[in-house]
Amino acid sequence: MILEQACGQYQQCLVAGLIIPNIAVNLSARQLSQPTLVAKSDRIVERTDMKPKYL
Repeated sequence: MILEQACGQYQQCLVAGLIIPNIAVNLSARQLSQPTLVAKSDRIVERTDMKPKYL
């Protein structure tokens, strides 16, 4: 999922000392209609140590 890539890249930037205020990820209508979207997103945010306030 692109969300996982975006969160991972964000964390890499932070480790490298780059400051990025926020990121945005576009989701398709198909993704938004998936009943597991929130649970998947929560797991990705946890796994990548992304702070949700920056997403």
